[in-house]
Amino acid sequence: MLTINALLLLTASSTFYKCDLNGLVVYSQQPCPANAVEQLVQAPAQQPKAADTNVETLCLNYLRQNENWKDRDSLKVEGARTTWVNDYSGARRVLILEINAKNSYGAYSGAKPFSCYLNHNGSGLSEIQHKINAPKKR
Repeated sequence: MLTINALLLLTASSTFYKCDLNGLVVYSQQPCPANAVEQLVQAPAQQPKAADTNVETLCLNYLRQNENWKDRDSLKVEGARTTWVNDYSGARRVLILEINAKNSYGAYSGAKPFSCYLNHNGSGLSEIQHKINAPKKR
């Protein structure tokens, strides 16, 4: 049953209509007048994991250089997720890395969340990182 549901999700599509209304192209879920052209829309393919890994590496390198770590070489990424946040400049996509690092005794102290702003398409880091992460002592 789970396999059937997964296959149905992979082939999800929707129909919409492209209409020309007096020279203005509009799209609608409702049929247009007689001259309407039916369009089939399919869900986009998932982005390859390599792209996500690349962004995680960029974020980790940024955090390695811009946070105060006891041992920069000890950083371990134990999880990663993306989310959206709103700030004064609008909605922003954020990558949150769960990072475990060694403390001053040389022991790992447990993973903590660190964030990086992503650019609008999520393929790289935003140029405004300084607004999300203020350096903290570790």
